Amino acid sequence: MRPATRLVKTIECFRATVIVRREDYFTNAKSILGLLGLGAGPGTELTFTATGPDAMEALEAIGALFTSGFKDAYESSQVQELHETSLHLTCSDR
Repeated sequence: MRPATRLVKTIECFRATVIVRREDYFTNAKSILGLLGLGAGPGTELTFTATGPDAMEALEAIGALFTSGFKDAYESSQVQELHETSLHLTCSDR
């Protein structure tokens, strides 16, 4: 499963609204087309923000997914900051 698909599958069960930002581009993190539009690859900095009743749980799931290297995906990341409503990370090669 590709990283974008795995991300959508991981967070689609949360009620929170999750937005991902790369530079000046924002998209719904539950949108596969929006994620593909980010053009994220190794070295890309992404910021996730979440609002809603289970926002923190959604961000923790995203952080865990990136930290695990998406298991069978070719990318991993390093979580730089996890706040109450946002997560900042950088994609890296593994």
